[in-house]
Amino acid sequence: MATRTGDTNLIKGAATAYKNYDNVSGMYTGLDKIIKKGSEISKDAFKKKEEKLAADLLKKEVEDKKQEIKKDSIDKSWDEAVGTTLENSGSFKTQKDYDFTFNKLNNEIKNNFIEAQGPPVDQKKLAEATTALNNEKAYIDDVVAFRNQLGEMDLSKAMQNTGSAGGNDGRQKSILTAFLNEEYEVSEKDGERYYTMIDSNNEIHTLTMAQVEDMYIPQATESVNNYYKVFDTYAGKDNLVEGTVRRKVENSVPSDVKGLRAFVSDDNFDGENFRSVLDNDKNLKQEVMQAFEDPTQNPNVMFDSDGNGTIDEAEFERMKDAIIDPYNPIWASGEDGKTDMKKWQSFTSTIVVDKLTNGIMNTKPQKAKSNQEYYDLTTEE
Repeated sequence: MATRTGDTNLIKGAATAYKNYDNVSGMYTGLDKIIKKGSEISKDAFKKKEEKLAADLLKKEVEDKKQEIKKDSIDKSWDEAVGTTLENSGSFKTQKDYDFTFNKLNNEIKNNFIEAQGPPVDQKKLAEATTALNNEKAYIDDVVAFRNQLGEMDLSKAMQNTGSAGGNDGRQKSILTAFLNEEYEVSEKDGERYYTMIDSNNEIHTLTMAQVEDMYIPQATESVNNYYKVFDTYAGKDNLVEGTVRRKVENSVPSDVKGLRAFVSDDNFDGENFRSVLDNDKNLKQEVMQAFEDPTQNPNVMFDSDGNGTIDEAEFERMKDAIIDPYNPIWASGEDGKTDMKKWQSFTSTIVVDKLTNGIMNTKPQKAKSNQEYYDLTTEE
């Protein structure tokens, strides 16, 4: 997200708007006629002994003209200052954001900006108005950049509907799609902008820009590359130390929830996702069964849905679904049924590290038999 700091071009524009124009060459061209007229009025006033009144009228007329000239200059500098902002907002796909920004710039912010000119100049209000203008420009830059990011980068499959009952229904992806298509209404409350959209379940969501951005899950490319560096370094070596390999694998696996979701959901393992890795693991079912049969292993009884002290085939499949999908009902917590992301992350991270570590350790060459052992196996008695 762009930092809400002052844009130099905008600050220059603001400086132009509230600079002292009194000494600018040619600034008050055209005042000579007014002054001449005033002089004539003054002569009449002198004759009628109304010198003070005539002088006041002349002063007011001159000051009015000065303010009219200054206002025109302020309006011009304002238009120059917001030009970049409106140009950027032209990158929006429809008129919704453009119109909202245009109205905000040309009503609330502009009025505050002009009011701050005085006289006298209110430096505090002027700074606030300039900051508001810069913040609006930065906000537009953020929105445009986020749209570009969504268009240029591949979304993780973690955002897709998993197809398992009660699991991830893909609503976050549908919300991002609505955002990209500008299928929303824009509103603002207490300085915060909100987007109201309808998801794939026809449910209404009113979200801030930060909340929309937080839904976005990119592919975990860096973590995947780090894992394969570990694999290439240690796989096939005959002096592997499990503790060392495990630490290296742990460091390559994402430590954040969104990163872990992408890591296990995308086709990162020889063209398959981690669910396929579990499906192809011929020892996994046996390991789970042993955990239930051996009381010292403290098995995860949450996967034993019928409470019979063992895991049947259906429960085993649901367990693998739950490892990949944090929205699986198994991770629901409390009365509100919200997902316990930390619980899912802890369990899944452990499984991922175990499986990837074992995968590397299993590439260790079998110790070659000695010549004597070979001799003993092949000689006749």
